[in-house]
Amino acid sequence: MQRSVPDSGDSPTVLLLAGEASGDHHGAGVARALRRRLPNARLLGLGGPLMQREGVELLAGL
Repeated sequence: MQRSVPDSGDSPTVLLLAGEASGDHHGAGVARALRRRLPNARLLGLGGPLMQREGVELLAGL
């Protein structure tokens, strides 16, 4: 099954991937920093609850 991701226009789309709990922790920090620098960026990812709390739209969870 293929999922399409809608175009985000002029805002960048960033994909973050984490495969386990420490990756979720680091990914959340990256997402937080990206939000500060690129507030209109769309953050997509494979991760856990920490990344999700930082605004990452999870395509799949841990």
